[in-house]
Amino acid sequence: MNKIIYILAFLFPMVLYGQQNLSGYFPSDNLWKFVGNEGFTPGSAIYFSFAMSLEDEPYVAFQDENNAFKLSVMKFDGNNWVYEGSAGFSTDYAKFISLAFNQLDTPYVAFQDYGHDFKVTVMKFNGTDWLKVGSQGFSSGYAEDISLAFSPSGDPYVAFKDAVQSNKATVMKFDGTTWINVGVAGFSAGTASYLSLSFSFPESGGMPYVAFQDCVNNCGATVMKFTGTDWINYGSPGFTPNAVTNTTLAFSPTDHLPYVAFVDGQNSGASLMRHDGTTWAYVGTPGFSNGRAT
Repeated sequence: MNKIIYILAFLFPMVLYGQQNLSGYFPSDNLWKFVGNEGFTPGSAIYFSFAMSLEDEPYVAFQDENNAFKLSVMKFDGNNWVYEGSAGFSTDYAKFISLAFNQLDTPYVAFQDYGHDFKVTVMKFNGTDWLKVGSQGFSSGYAEDISLAFSPSGDPYVAFKDAVQSNKATVMKFDGTTWINVGVAGFSAGTASYLSLSFSFPESGGMPYVAFQDCVNNCGATVMKFTGTDWINYGSPGFTPNAVTNTTLAFSPTDHLPYVAFVDGQNSGASLMRHDGTTWAYVGTPGFSNGRAT
């Protein structure tokens, strides 16, 4: 089960550019507390994705067992977790779910669409209904490890493991009419898993970066960025000392540097590295979690 918990969603809860005022959700005693009821979904829920709206409302998207394993989104309204739009709004099963908000605070969700040959579908909420963004199942073929993000100009991008391209990484964007490739399809050297897409801050170029498990390079972490023409390695490919899983990429709002969190194959614990402009280095102790992490 991939990416049940997105590590950096909690380390860096800035989904869009600019810091958010999250003080209402951080208790003054610095203890973790439940937001709403425990186990608030009506049935089992997997393939979770978490994001904060610009209004500081937490949202979760998930495969909803109570609604035929279709896609549902719920938000916390200050008192209760409630469905955003209809429950189970996808046409069929949904997996590899990724939720994000654009700069107008509109929630979008990307997922593997069982009803369209396991290809990528993206939908957005218009305040009443969930609507498709472009064609349903727009990828060339079977897609996994889907990651959704918005460019500084507000264009939705998706990264995914592309079965048509020998399970290499592909990134596509919506140009207002259709979904098109960003650079060449299948740009990674080999199989790319646990993809995570993020944009650098506008001051640093506002370009898309993607992190992934790179099994051409000992299944270590690799980060690549788009130059406007080509995808190139950012730092050394497979830069982690050990094999990794569950790679997650985010840019710090303070130093604008890229950070990658991952499960470290050496100890099965969570580790964090950042690129300082020259090289990738650990932030704190490798494997800092007390036990296994996903």
